[in-house]
Amino acid sequence: MDYFEAIVGGLTIEELSCLGLLQEEDANAPFKAIPQKTLREELNLTTANFRRVILSLEAKQLIKVMRDRMKHNIYITHYGVDALTLSLEGVE
Repeated sequence: MDYFEAIVGGLTIEELSCLGLLQEEDANAPFKAIPQKTLREELNLTTANFRRVILSLEAKQLIKVMRDRMKHNIYITHYGVDALTLSLEGVE
């Protein structure tokens, strides 16, 4: 098992849901990023759980958070797309 597979294998359901939602929304580039507030509402997570998921995914470089003065926008990175694809292999 390589490092990337180990990272993907350790993803939680909440983290995978976040990656999946970003992929479904086609938020895969800075100009396609979606507001953090919208993402939190769609995932229906508490503020604390949402923050934990975002910090974890950002640390693993699976998402990118674009910080502005008033808002934060989030998009999935190519590593995030690969992680989501790998985690869904064999699931039908």
